[in-house]
Amino acid sequence: MKIISGPHRELTVGQQKFLHLHAAQLFALGNEKDRAVEHLDRAVSHEKTRELGPNWNDMLAATRAFLMHDRKSLVATKERLAEIGKWMKVNGESIYGTTASPFKELSWGRCTTKLSGDEATLYLHVFDWPADGKLVVPGLKNTVQSASLLATHNKLKTSASLEGVIVSLPTAAPDKISSTIVLKIKGAPQIN
Repeated sequence: MKIISGPHRELTVGQQKFLHLHAAQLFALGNEKDRAVEHLDRAVSHEKTRELGPNWNDMLAATRAFLMHDRKSLVATKERLAEIGKWMKVNGESIYGTTASPFKELSWGRCTTKLSGDEATLYLHVFDWPADGKLVVPGLKNTVQSASLLATHNKLKTSASLEGVIVSLPTAAPDKISSTIVLKIKGAPQIN
């Protein structure tokens, strides 16, 4: 059955669908997902689709599902990258120019370190905010010079214990995913 007429030739339903599918693939490769889905919808929408057989229909449906999923993934990725960007604006100094943690393991999060002369800065990345407001930095033997929240610069109280250093925290975490505490200590980190 002839469907589209042009000045040079006519296209059958199958040829039209093939062209729309090919256009969808090209737009998908060019990251134009909306246009790709539009062409797929055109390929699927014609009433003669059933005549082309189940394999063709399955291929069109699978390609459309992939493009729709991929578009949702792109939106989610974009949102996540925006969140990371906002976090980095506040907490970037705790990442850039730092080295690995001196601790083997921390039950509440991670640590990054900056060494500078006769002092060190420990950036405590707290994922699990303690309900009792007491963050134990296990095994730390150094003298603490200062402690503060990186996001607000609010000063925090610390005390030494047999377990290590205890940092007194506010009730609520400044960031729901990862809040950073800046702990300035005398000398390179000494961990038991």
